[in-house]
Amino acid sequence: MADPQEGGGPERAIEALESALIDDCRDTPLEGPSPPAEQPPTLAGYEILGELGRGGMGVVYKAYQRGLGRVVALKMILAGRHAGSADRDRFRTEAEAIARLQHPNFVQIHDIGEQDGKPFFSLEFCAGGSLDKKLDGAPWAVTEAARLVETLARAMHVAHGKKIVHRDLKPGNVLLTEDGTPKISDFGLARKLDEAGRTAPEAILGTPSYMAPEQTGGRGQEIGPATDVYALGAILYELLTGRPPFRAAKPLDTILQVAQDEPVPPRQLQSKTPNDLNTICLKCLQKGPIRRYPTALALAEDLEVVPDRAADQGTPRWCNRARLALVSAEACRCRVAGRPDPDTGHRHPDPGRALLAGRGARRLRARARSAGDGGGCRGPAAAGVGRRRGRQCPPARRAGRT
Repeated sequence: MADPQEGGGPERAIEALESALIDDCRDTPLEGPSPPAEQPPTLAGYEILGELGRGGMGVVYKAYQRGLGRVVALKMILAGRHAGSADRDRFRTEAEAIARLQHPNFVQIHDIGEQDGKPFFSLEFCAGGSLDKKLDGAPWAVTEAARLVETLARAMHVAHGKKIVHRDLKPGNVLLTEDGTPKISDFGLARKLDEAGRTAPEAILGTPSYMAPEQTGGRGQEIGPATDVYALGAILYELLTGRPPFRAAKPLDTILQVAQDEPVPPRQLQSKTPNDLNTICLKCLQKGPIRRYPTALALAEDLEVVPDRAADQGTPRWCNRARLALVSAEACRCRVAGRPDPDTGHRHPDPGRALLAGRGARRLRARARSAGDGGGCRGPAAAGVGRRRGRQCPPARRAGRT
């Protein structure tokens, strides 16, 4: 259950749900089949090759741009010339948001215009399709899942630095190039933090299975970078378990689950999930924004070290305990580097030196002194470790070495 003091609690969410339009959820798979495809529009300079998909506001076509001889994704408003001012404003907001983000993990915008009263813009075409087409209900390999979400988190940190919150991150909005590079797309619900919002606080916008609790209505003022961190956690959850953290038969029921229920830990659904990744995922999915990662970069930094550790079954036990106890990437760096913890002021011992201390170090030195090829000393003994106490290599060994 969410803490009632963190954003109004479930009662506030239910009241907002009763007054909001569920159509704003934009979760097409749960709302039934898409409407039949219309006759493709005619656009000067472009040849429409087919429809790629459609959402609550726009439709995307695969098109050939004659002037530059390239294939692009062409997005237009569904209502066409009948679109109202709100739809046109949101359409332009999406184009402006994409134009701000010059980054290899965002779909790039090529052109924007209007013909016969129909606004449009052309985008980079990603031949690999969307991530949701790659999900078949089977869990991904831990390393692959962590690497993908780490890449997305680093990209979203750039967007947040540009004062842009996506608000609709989900597998369907992650496109893949031919070589598998992920690119975030569809900024139709993006919010510019440096501008006054056009959306009413009680409006429900997003996709139920991936929206954060503050998006379920009545908590619009809480929407920020932590909202996208939640969605990244939901994507990670699905990659690890084969299903999103919340999914019901109806969008309304899913939204109520998001607002009120706690997710089942990924490790309970997929026993091969490492403890660290289980902890990271659940931290992203906290009900209160302040309980999640403070930035998408902090999430990316924690994910960066997980795959290497998951592949190394011989990781020292102190490392496992340390990582599970962390609540931020800064605490991790302090623990590993031996710097004071910013929260407690306690200086953690350098783990590298700890491993070489005590009896383990003495055994190491003894083994180095006794090891050798043809009786010669190697390693630390050859460098003088044994001579610290006045010891010398036996004459036979010195002779064998020459």
